[in-house]
Amino acid sequence: MSRALDACASLLRLHFGADVSCDVVPVDGDPTQLLRAEQELVTAAVPSRRREFAAGRVCARALLAQLGFDPRALLRADDRSPAWPHGSVGSIAHDGRWCAVAVARTERWSCLGLDIEPDEPLEDDLWHEIFTEREIATLRASAHSARENVARVLFSAKECVYKCTHSFVRPMLGFQDVEILLVPGSGRFQALLHHAAGVAVLEGFHITCAGSILTGMTLASSPRHLALRRTTAVSST
Repeated sequence: MSRALDACASLLRLHFGADVSCDVVPVDGDPTQLLRAEQELVTAAVPSRRREFAAGRVCARALLAQLGFDPRALLRADDRSPAWPHGSVGSIAHDGRWCAVAVARTERWSCLGLDIEPDEPLEDDLWHEIFTEREIATLRASAHSARENVARVLFSAKECVYKCTHSFVRPMLGFQDVEILLVPGSGRFQALLHHAAGVAVLEGFHITCAGSILTGMTLASSPRHLALRRTTAVSST
């Protein structure tokens, strides 16, 4: 399976670009490779969670080393997301089999989001909880054999958006606050964030590899995104 995971990592690098270091590894990590402070974060966790946690932290530290950061424990921020070293940004995701990690320097990207989900149907009895009316209409118009998997892509894209924007969007986004529009045949998506100042449009990508769906996006420290930081006060549509 290492070849399949190498292929997934290569696809992530292709879509993220050269400024982002990323990898995909088995979720069954080795907790003994955690630094002491990291081990203390999961001492009460079940063994499967400790292995999952180790897979993400060990992979992330290796990727940060590629960017020139010194080895250090990756602890937790107040919202329980990874506390990345000053000057870096990243995202860690798991889907029960694989762990995907992406990191970058903040002089290039101010925010980064990554999600991974199993390439399995998302039952339609969950749709009204997760998707907007327009998203549901798009799913209903999809081929019957594909629509539940398309739903999984939309769900992963929303999770990716949350991870990318959680550090500056308050209050926390709800499912109905983000609307995903897939760009046919491109492996890209647009994410519409509805907030008090209007609708912000972000862009990301989705790929399917080794039985998983991966979605990713980055935000630069551009005037456009800095304005989004100042004005985002999310309100449901």
